[in-house]
Amino acid sequence: MESAQLKLKHRKLRDTQPERLRVRVHRAISWLARAERETHDPDARFLFLWIAFNAAYASEFGFETSERAETGRFIDRVLGLDRAGRLHGVLFEQFSGPVRTLIGNPYVYEPFWRALREHDARERWKSNFDTERRRALEALLGQRTDVVLRIVLDRLHTLRNQTVHGGATWNSSANRAQLADAAVVINLLPLTPATRGIFDAATLAAMRPGASLVNLARGAHVVDGALLAALDAGHLRHAVLDVFHQEPLPREHRYWSHPKVTLLPHVAAATDARSAAAVVAANLKRFRAGAPPEHLVNRERGY
Repeated sequence: MESAQLKLKHRKLRDTQPERLRVRVHRAISWLARAERETHDPDARFLFLWIAFNAAYASEFGFETSERAETGRFIDRVLGLDRAGRLHGVLFEQFSGPVRTLIGNPYVYEPFWRALREHDARERWKSNFDTERRRALEALLGQRTDVVLRIVLDRLHTLRNQTVHGGATWNSSANRAQLADAAVVINLLPLTPATRGIFDAATLAAMRPGASLVNLARGAHVVDGALLAALDAGHLRHAVLDVFHQEPLPREHRYWSHPKVTLLPHVAAATDARSAAAVVAANLKRFRAGAPPEHLVNRERGY
């Protein structure tokens, strides 16, 4: 449910709510709406979503109440009200893959950063991390909603602290798996017998519902019929294609008219004459000096 729908629903209920709850929900929806506008910057989207989450659960607490403790109490209250088990369904049916990725990422594990700050070379955090990861995976496999939610929010709290307090680089790749987590899959693979047709029906079905595919490598990586079927069924949200089985793409191909497909004219990696000339000149020097040239194709690998 998006912010606009939540806003309409809240309007019907707000007169029956206590003043503090009404204001908290109003604030949370406003920040959720702001997050939804951040379609190209996952770092900013994450921060706005965190503010929305804080607005939803935070009471007027001071130093005597920690944020983590307040979050834990909020989880207990929400799960107690969720008699239909909707949170359980969302967590284990839609986001089990992202949760596994989050659990396996040391950069959102607070003891890792503590060891770094304290110059602790004993690396005890690693054994603790492995232990907690096993515990988290057991909770995930056992579908223990309360335990998994606490672990997820604790890791996201660490990510939030790193970002808000300047401990992370904007647009860094270190936490990208957590901020996007296959919301967009970008294919840059070389074309080999092993990768030809890699984006077939099975692979596309394994992608997160609502994800998008960007193919900048080779057209033969994608099975066109399977991609069109995934888009038609609504499993995938969009496809951006720069390469095709046949180029130019035939006029009658469905890609041209499909509303969920954006076509590019094979320009994703345009060659810069200056940088290319520098590579050629350097290899000529190496050849004249009897040295092997650089950037060779490995014919056994196929790239």
